[in-house]
Amino acid sequence: MNGKAAENTLGQRTKKVTIEEGIYRRTIMSRFRTHAVFGVAAGAGAYALRFSAEKRRNPKEKIDLKELLLYAGIGSLASCLPDLLEPPSDPNHRKFFHSIAFAGLGCLLLQKVQGGGLDEDSKAILGTSWLSYLSHLVADLTTSRGLPLVG
Repeated sequence: MNGKAAENTLGQRTKKVTIEEGIYRRTIMSRFRTHAVFGVAAGAGAYALRFSAEKRRNPKEKIDLKELLLYAGIGSLASCLPDLLEPPSDPNHRKFFHSIAFAGLGCLLLQKVQGGGLDEDSKAILGTSWLSYLSHLVADLTTSRGLPLVG
C-alpha cells in the first residue's frame, strides 16, 4: 500500500489510504462474509446428505437442529480457512492454500482418511470441513484472478 503517513486529530501517525486501497479493504470483509455463507450452505448440505442416508436406514429419524447448526458452523469456519492461512492483504494473495494442487491433495488425503479407522462422526466432520474449504476455492475460481495451479 502506497499511502503516506499523516497525523490524525489525536496526534497519532496514521497511513493515508488511496481510494483503491480503501475499496479493496472494504471488499475483504464482504468477501469473508460471502465465503462464510457458502460454508454454511456446504455444511448444511453435508448434514442433509448424512440425514438422508440415516433416514433411509431409520425412517423414524428426525432432524437434529443442534447437529444441523454444528455442521453449518463447521462449514462456516472451514470455508474461511483459506483466507486465514493466506490473508487477503492484496489482490494477489492466492498461493498454495488457494491452489488447484492443494484442492486435489486434500481430496486424496480425505479419501485415504475416509477408508481408515475413524468413527462415522469424525469422517462426517472431516468431509464437511473439506467440502466447505472447497466451497471457498470454487467461489474464488469464479473471480477474474481465478486460482493458481500450484501457488
